[in-house]
Amino acid sequence: MRKRSLLFCTFWVVVSMIFPGEVAEAFPVRASYVPSSATEIAALWTHYGSIPGGITLEGKADGLPRIRSLRYDARQNEFFLNGNLRYPCPVSAEKLREIALAIKREDSLGFTFQTKDTVYGALNSRGHIVADLKKADLYLGTRVFNPENVSCPKKATPGIRNSPRGDSVHFRFGNYRFIQEKGRLCVAGSQVRIALIPILRRTDARGNFLPDFQTIERVPNRMSYASQVRKLTENFSEALNCKAVERTVRYGEVAAFLRALKSQELDLSQLFSPAGQAA
Repeated sequence: MRKRSLLFCTFWVVVSMIFPGEVAEAFPVRASYVPSSATEIAALWTHYGSIPGGITLEGKADGLPRIRSLRYDARQNEFFLNGNLRYPCPVSAEKLREIALAIKREDSLGFTFQTKDTVYGALNSRGHIVADLKKADLYLGTRVFNPENVSCPKKATPGIRNSPRGDSVHFRFGNYRFIQEKGRLCVAGSQVRIALIPILRRTDARGNFLPDFQTIERVPNRMSYASQVRKLTENFSEALNCKAVERTVRYGEVAAFLRALKSQELDLSQLFSPAGQAA
């Protein structure tokens, strides 16, 4: 397994040197079904201000060293940690900047279809990242509620994304684990946690769906759709064939990396100064 990781890292080091724009990292993405609880849904409501029945990018990366110095090379679109530990960025420099400035303002990032499109955090609501989150959410949600109609959409429309019975599905991209291989920072794995959330047919004053706590307590596993979620978790590698889902995994990686920098009290906006330096 370690030899395989080394081969992956070596291959993408070469690719990143030739094509420094966006690098698709090869690492396992593990998906799991997490039955909802009233406590967890209440916590989500408090954190996001609504029920995120879409995609959220969560958590900070594990495995980063204590950072004594950090430099961003804009030409190569890669970071240098503590002098010589390289991290080639898996998204374009433009998208990196958008995520970094959003994370600097607040940690929450994501998108959900409510009665109106809802963007969590400070992402550009009309930018490429949110467009990908919309498409990924529509594709994954359709895999759960309408699997016979699955396609990877070029344009996101929520028509067949929701359950006819009043359920929502939440995809939480996180748990990015980094390792060091021959002077390069690599991602060894990540996780997508999928939860089914029953919702009411009425909304709050802002147009956000309300959770159905009675149903949560009575039928916590939502078995009619749990089987579809489990099928998705067992074959999540197929979902990565949808480019929007693949890119969402990379956005989650970058967000986790930047939150780890932020937790070490590094100023993310300074990464894009002319010198490209942070303390």
